Amino acid sequence: MIYSRNGFAEIPQINSNPDTMQTENVHKSAYEDMIAKATGASPELLPILENIMRDEVFHSTLDWQSSAQFREGARKAHRIYLEDAEFYDAASRHRRASFRLLAAEDALDSARKLGSEPEAIAAAELAREKARFEEAAASVALAEACAR
Repeated sequence: MIYSRNGFAEIPQINSNPDTMQTENVHKSAYEDMIAKATGASPELLPILENIMRDEVFHSTLDWQSSAQFREGARKAHRIYLEDAEFYDAASRHRRASFRLLAAEDALDSARKLGSEPEAIAAAELAREKARFEEAAASVALAEACAR
């Protein structure tokens, strides 16, 4: 199976192991180059800006925008981000940590179901505990950012 989901280019990292959950930074959205060109934002910020564009600027998908509307929407999303960067960074961190926790739990379940060696199961349990810790810390940071 070759991945070519809407908005994402075919990425060799995904296609080389399609049965493994991928983190959000493996994909590169089809919109990222356009957002970067309109805003000059760093690569790490582009997925956040894209989400702001969808959720807060257009309240919709991005594919129906004209080029001019898209560029203005990207600039508006960047201004929105700058007004509350701490919140958006915390939300992004929490989303990534939650995804890693789900992936770690899935890996542990798979290792147990496949009857993996005890060392492999122990490593998967350790990875899950690390992911739990990271998700908990990200949850606290997000709650603190929401409280401000």
